[in-house]
Amino acid sequence: MISRFRKIYYRQMFIPTFTGIWINPYYIIRKGLLEGVRWGSQYMKGRLLDFGCGNKPYRELLKVDDYVGLDIETSGHSHEGEDIDVFYDGRTIPFDNDSFDSVFTSEVFEHVFNLPEVLKELHRVLRPGGHMLMTLPF
Repeated sequence: MISRFRKIYYRQMFIPTFTGIWINPYYIIRKGLLEGVRWGSQYMKGRLLDFGCGNKPYRELLKVDDYVGLDIETSGHSHEGEDIDVFYDGRTIPFDNDSFDSVFTSEVFEHVFNLPEVLKELHRVLRPGGHMLMTLPF
């Protein structure tokens, strides 16, 4: 029973429905975020890198050929139960230049201390003409 409630609660935190208004204290914020990700999903194509993926809560919205989740190896929290494909060291993204058609990142940059360096890395692995969809809090 508790496990089922956790699944419902987690889903309502990222993909809120009307039910979420009763259990999600961030319902209005998350609803707006969801609408933005849905709108931006039209630009996500081909091979996608989800930077700071965690549990990949928006995966079902991003219809791509190949979905790769990347997260930092030591982020200050446990990655237990998360759906991470590749870990990185916080400096160098372990993929070749021009490896991805799309990059998606949601509410991650505020946790990155070396943002200019990371943005260069994301640009390096994004193919020319590719798109990046990012969300930021506040």
